[in-house]
Parts: sequence; structure tokens; C-alpha cells
Amino acid sequence: MFIFILRKDLTNGVFILTSGFLKLLFLDNFVIMKNIGLLVVFMLNCFCNFSQAQNFVEDCEKKAHEQYLFDHENTTDEQRAKYFENLGECYSSTNQYKKALEAFTKSAHIYKNLNLTDFYWGVVKNIGYTHYQMGEYNKALKYYFDVLKYFETRQNWRNVAYTYNNIGILFHRQHDTEKALFYYDKVEKILKKYPEVKGEIYPMLYTNIGLSYYALAAYEKAKENYLKALKFNEKTGDKHIHNVIIGNMASAYQRLKDYEKAEIYFKEAIEKSHEQGNEMSEIINNADLGSLYLNMAKEEYSVTKRNTLLNKAIQCFQKALQFFKDTKDLRRYSGYSGELSNAYELKGDYQKALEIYKEHISYEKSIFNDENRKEMAQKEIEYQFEKREDSIRMINEKEFAIKDASISANKKQQWLYIAGMSLLSIIGGLLYYQNRTRKKIIKNLLYSIKN
Repeated sequence: MFIFILRKDLTNGVFILTSGFLKLLFLDNFVIMKNIGLLVVFMLNCFCNFSQAQNFVEDCEKKAHEQYLFDHENTTDEQRAKYFENLGECYSSTNQYKKALEAFTKSAHIYKNLNLTDFYWGVVKNIGYTHYQMGEYNKALKYYFDVLKYFETRQNWRNVAYTYNNIGILFHRQHDTEKALFYYDKVEKILKKYPEVKGEIYPMLYTNIGLSYYALAAYEKAKENYLKALKFNEKTGDKHIHNVIIGNMASAYQRLKDYEKAEIYFKEAIEKSHEQGNEMSEIINNADLGSLYLNMAKEEYSVTKRNTLLNKAIQCFQKALQFFKDTKDLRRYSGYSGELSNAYELKGDYQKALEIYKEHISYEKSIFNDENRKEMAQKEIEYQFEKREDSIRMINEKEFAIKDASISANKKQQWLYIAGMSLLSIIGGLLYYQNRTRKKIIKNLLYSIKN
């Protein structure tokens, strides 16, 4: 099954065949090398497999583009940063995670020096996602919380929503489903409050909520959310997301014991993924089809039919595990190797089952352990503490400002009171002096009249 974070589909090189030769004659070395690479993609895609083809064209593009960028004086630092960002995405989409991190780090460094903060934090988010792909959840969470803090201060609700979604996925991966749903709920609230946030976040979110309910064995709720995701995806028309959702729908039908529908959905997802050249999606859905056959075998009383289903399951798992080993996808290798062990055990091949199980346990321990959970919990606490600290600081500053204003007002009132009393004293003094003088004049006049 897919936990969904948006990734770009790998595109086929077929249309390049018709335009490539024309471009070769007229454009610079970069375009020449790029189109030669894309032409070879088409050939490799026909006779070998798309992963090899994609890797070949990336090497051509990388060498050519680097030479192009650094040989041309008019290339700006911002263009270089964008190039490394795109290169990182390309490596990430082909599971070359270490290379992706190198490219993203270069891009982030340039953006930071240029003080292009929004672009910088966008790349930092990609770095977090790459660590997630590598199964390094603690590092991913640290980057996500840093990104979240920045975009919250900027009130960039689109990026806040995506980041909360990604944090939810991390907790789901650590089997903390309640915490995952807590963060998905935050995304829903943002989407309701800020309807201007649009796009693939809607089908992504409801797919992930469905997966959380699936983990809680609430399969009807899971199906409801997958159907919501399909409805939202009709607006965006993203074929890759569609494949993700129908694959997950198949898993829900499997748990609801509707094996016929489950098999139909899995096969549709496999077929569509193959048509789109999306090898990763094809492999994952094929592995999930293996899980379906395994569950069907567990309920089959006929030994012959059970063994037929188990052989189908083992074939699906073996193909998938080889791919996950080649691409260093340890998380998926761990999950499906456990199911392969179960298939061998049910078939009666206990030695093979034990061998695979030991491998499964070694991978699982490296990904899911108490230390990882503690570190993730610590990072969440640190983020909440820093957020609360910032909030308290703002409240304190506001209170101090109010107090300062109050003190200033009190001082003003005191000065006005003193000034008023002084003025009254002066007026009183003048009246007293005037009255005294008048009395003296009257007394002198009376004395004069008498004499």
C-alpha cells in the first residue's frame, strides 16, 4: 500500500524520438547531450527496463547541464540553485537518495546566501522528505518541524498544510496512528479555514486518513476516505494519485473479504502504472497483490488451490523484494519480507520461512525501535515548547506594552494633577493678594474720609 507524499511521475522518452534528431542539428552541447540521452532512454525502455534508462539520461543531463551552467557567464546563482533543486528531485524520484541530499543541500546553501527564504525552506522540506524516503524518520521530523515553524510565521497555509500532512505520515510509519490522525485533523481544519489552498493536497490527505483507519482495522471508514480521495482527484486528474488510491481501495476490499473486487483493483493499478512507466507503483501494487493471494490461501481448504495461491504470492513478493533491495527501500523490504516468510511457512517450507524471517527482523529493528520513537517524541515536544515559548514571549511583550502604556498614562495623570494643583495654588495666591490689597485700599479711603 502507498502512504502518499506527492512525487513526480517518471516520463517516457517516446515523444523525444521524433523531436530529438531535429534539435541535435541546431542547439548547443547541453541540448545535444540531453537528447542523445533521451534517445537512449527510448532504446533501453524497449529492450531493458525503465530504471536503467532513467539513470542513463540523468547522468547525461547532469554532466551536460553542469557544464552548461558553469561555462556560461550569464548564468545566475538563482538559476544554479534551481538546477540543483531539480536535480535533487530527479534523484529522489529514482531512489538515489544520497545524491538527492547532496543536490538539495547545494541548492539550499545557494538560496540561503541569496536570502531567498521561501525557496530555501522549500528545499529544506525536500531534504526532510528524502530522509523520510531513506527511513530516517527522526531526521525527517526535525526538518519538518523547522519548516513548519517558518511557514506558520509567514502564514503560508498551503505549505503548513503539506508539512502537517507529512508529519502525520511519519507518525503513521512509527505505528502511532492516533498521533497521525491528530496531524491530519490539523490539515483538514486549515483546508476548511483557507479554501484558497487547493490542489493535490485533498486526495493526498484523504488517502492518508484512509490508511490510518485501515491500520486501526476500521476498513469501512478507510474505504469511505479513499472514495473521497478519488472524488477530489477527479478535479486534478492526476493519474499517479489515481493509481495510489485504487491500490489502497483494493487493500480495503481485501480486508473486507471482497477478494474479487480487491483483485480487480490491484490488477487495474498494476496495468495503469505499467502504461505510465511508473515502475515503483507497479511493483508496490504487485506486492500487495501477493498479500491478497496470501490471505486467500489462508482461507483455502483445498491443498492444491492453496499451493497455487501461495506460489502466486511468493512470485509477487520475490519480484518486489528484489526491486526494494536494489533501490535500498529498507522500509518496504522489511514489510514484504515478513509476508514472504509467512507464505513459505504456510506452504510447509519452514527452513526458507525462518531464513526470510531473520532477514525481516534485522531490517525491522533498524527502522522501528523505541529509540526512534523517543527521539521523534522529543522533537515534537521541542517544537511545541518553542512554539509555546514564542507565544508566551508575544503575550509578555504585549503585556509589557500595556503596562508601559499604563505607567505612561499614570505619570501623565500625575503631572497633570501636580500642574493643576500648582495652578490652583497660584490662582489662590493671586486672589488672596488681590483681596488683601482691596481691603487695604478701602481702609485707607475710610481713614481719609474720617479725617
